[in-house]
Amino acid sequence: MSQGNYEQAAVDYTKAIILKPNEAHLYSNRGDIYKQMGYYQLAIFDYGQAIKLSPLRKYYEQRAKLWDDLKEQDKANADRKVL
Repeated sequence: MSQGNYEQAAVDYTKAIILKPNEAHLYSNRGDIYKQMGYYQLAIFDYGQAIKLSPLRKYYEQRAKLWDDLKEQDKANADRKVL
């Protein structure tokens, strides 16, 4: 990902998720990649998976920022209420 090869990074994170499906940070990181690639619905799904596995503030913040970018203020505010 740091080299800008988002497609390969997404593939690598998908493989990691298959091996360790209960690791929230893997979903969060893949969500970041999808966001960079413009796949916003996939990013939202991954942030949601991260939240389900580990409801950390960071994951809610990531999803709220993406909702902001998509002009979905109600959804962004709902995530921020959890914080």
